[in-house]
Amino acid sequence: MIKLYIIEDHSVILDGIKLRLRHHADEFSITGNSTSIDAFVQKALPDTFDIILLDLWIPGSDPEENISRIKKLFPSKPVVIYTSETSPYWIRVMMNNGARAYLLKSVDTAEFKDTLRKVFLGETVTTILLQGLSDKLTCAANTGLNYLLKPSERAILKKLILGESVKTIAADRNVTVSAIEKTIKKLKNAYGADTDVQLIRMLTKNNII
Repeated sequence: MIKLYIIEDHSVILDGIKLRLRHHADEFSITGNSTSIDAFVQKALPDTFDIILLDLWIPGSDPEENISRIKKLFPSKPVVIYTSETSPYWIRVMMNNGARAYLLKSVDTAEFKDTLRKVFLGETVTTILLQGLSDKLTCAANTGLNYLLKPSERAILKKLILGESVKTIAADRNVTVSAIEKTIKKLKNAYGADTDVQLIRMLTKNNII
């Protein structure tokens, strides 16, 4: 029996997981669930679960801090990220912080169950999604462009490509002009670009944005 503890703040997602496993009660059991990391820490008992299924986006908390906190408290318990987020940045961050698999909520039930089985047996699961990230990182390394964009940084650059001004981007994102300028400066330093135009040309040429 594979016992799951689910950290998910949307009841409809929790119900969906239960639906996925309804015909496999002899193999899978949901032994606990929480809507926040604090609630999980307060009531989770290590002897009652084998795998932690963690939503990437828990309101009021940071994904990287969440998994780090969980791994510190329960270092022997494997964590599987369960999310709709496809950003290479978050895939890399979660796997680097000890996640044993990164599952999209859109995967079919067969892959969902197979991944849990492999994690239960001690494997780190490399899905097609992770293989794609690996290929992207290899390409970046080969071109010397090793910094992987955050989703927010990618969004800013796409607006720059469309010709939007820093002032307009700041207003759209509800941040200060200074914050946008600092982000762009950080990216130019990371990629060794002298100007905004050079940065955009470099990233588009190498299919990074």
